[in-house]
Amino acid sequence: MMMSNAETQLHPEPTLSIDRARFVNDACDRFEADWRSGRRPSIESFLAATRGIERRVLLHELIALELELRRESGEEPAEAEYLARFPDDAPLVDEIFCATRPRTIAGYELLGELGRGGMGVIYRARQEGLNRLVALKVMRVGRLATDEEARRFRIEAEAVAGLRHANIVRIFDVGCSQGEHFFSMELIEGGTLSRVVPALREKPRVVADLLLQIARAVDHAHQLGFVHRDLKPANILLDGDAETPIEHRTPFVTDFGLVKCIGPGSDQGITRPEAIVGTLEYMAPEQARAGSIDARTDVYGLGAVLYAMLTGRPPHKAGSPMETLVQIGEREPDPPRRLNPGVPRALEAICLRCLEIDPQRRYPSAEAVADDLERFLRNDPISASRIGPLGRLRRWARREPELAFRLVAIGCITLLTQANYLAHEPADRHHTLHLQITGLELLWMASAIVIQMIARRSDRPERLWPAWIVVDVLALTAALRLLDAADSGLVIGYPMLVVASGLWSRHWLVWLAAGLGSLSYALIWLESLFAKGPQPNTYLNIVVASVLVTALIVSHQVRRLWSLSRFYERRPDLR
Repeated sequence: MMMSNAETQLHPEPTLSIDRARFVNDACDRFEADWRSGRRPSIESFLAATRGIERRVLLHELIALELELRRESGEEPAEAEYLARFPDDAPLVDEIFCATRPRTIAGYELLGELGRGGMGVIYRARQEGLNRLVALKVMRVGRLATDEEARRFRIEAEAVAGLRHANIVRIFDVGCSQGEHFFSMELIEGGTLSRVVPALREKPRVVADLLLQIARAVDHAHQLGFVHRDLKPANILLDGDAETPIEHRTPFVTDFGLVKCIGPGSDQGITRPEAIVGTLEYMAPEQARAGSIDARTDVYGLGAVLYAMLTGRPPHKAGSPMETLVQIGEREPDPPRRLNPGVPRALEAICLRCLEIDPQRRYPSAEAVADDLERFLRNDPISASRIGPLGRLRRWARREPELAFRLVAIGCITLLTQANYLAHEPADRHHTLHLQITGLELLWMASAIVIQMIARRSDRPERLWPAWIVVDVLALTAALRLLDAADSGLVIGYPMLVVASGLWSRHWLVWLAAGLGSLSYALIWLESLFAKGPQPNTYLNIVVASVLVTALIVSHQVRRLWSLSRFYERRPDLR
């Protein structure tokens, strides 16, 4: 995006905090990802939950991005179209369309916009003194930058300036002209890795070779004490052009805007907790919980990039940022072979070891990742294959916790049932009742397995959440009825199911569990009333009251969590 100096003074770009700037950047990333997937999202929907300065900045970025994407696909968008869509923002629309006029910054003639991120805009530029083409990154908030924003920008420039690797974009010059911070870099005009991800699904050896080069570059940065913290396909550039075969294109790591120095003498030591930074879908679990950062954080990023190349999607992506953060910290991603059966098992093993939730279980370094990739390309055994049955069980349990928790819980109940049966004297054993209860428990487990199998094949597994609740409530009710235990301590299972339903963070599911539980228990009491006549039943009041109170508390906590999430994300409530 290019504007004349006069225009910049008339319409100065407002400043945002670093957190809000990252929100704008993430929104642009989601917009571009949706567009490239063919959905063509509307700018208006992305603006729904923003206002004030933040809305103006996001509108500016999204219009500029949409113009770039439309022109890239051969369209010629007209200014009148955007004036009609955004009549209250006519000056901003006019500013964006007029921004194609070239201007100069400190001896660099801006020729066109290449991309933009949370901290800066990257231009294709000509360095007038040397008459060479470069990529010029200009700080996005320009002369309105705060000291902290300017410091982060300088840290990025200094980090890249110290790196010398064939697969890292070289930096030529760093400066500040009339309050505008900038640095110039090697110009790589082949676009980003994200543009060719769909074509890589069927080329696993090309994928391995590309990641090998990226891993060597990241290891070089680690050797000099820098952690990138934002590895993703959009931050990997490729040389060549669309006509060049992918296997003949070279990747270059770029955008060190979130770089962290962990070397000797750094004031950003690896044990120091910090704010959540990075691109959500490619973020390591320790980043998601603002924990300690080290080289293994980038190992996770390498695995996330590998996962995207193998499957065409990031490892984690849910309906909201909050739920995505929960997935990152608690769930293992689906194995790549489940999404793309053509992925070699060895390459899948490398990917999943990079994506371990516990950093201690990942590769210790980017160099170790590169070494295993080389073994894969030579058809030698890889170290990631040595995980063992317990490791596979751990990954499965974290990948499918709903089923794992139920199998463990129901399995323990079944074992206790058998133990209690054997503990009785043979004459006191009720064989028919024992068979009925055991059969019910086995049917409960089988139902959970069937629901999980259906969910695994569904594009929207959340549609199966009510089925889990229905099966759990019906199974508990059937057990109470068979055991004639409606006035026993087993009724505590109903409030427990209400609490468990809150783990899905949907208040309506909490009330579904409470309603079904109360109704089911009332039906047991009603059946007893018809069978045995009126009897005092204090349990009915106690159980129903405890279920409803539990639901009220859990639902309130879920709503509070969503309110906090929407406040920090500034997103509309899509539930």
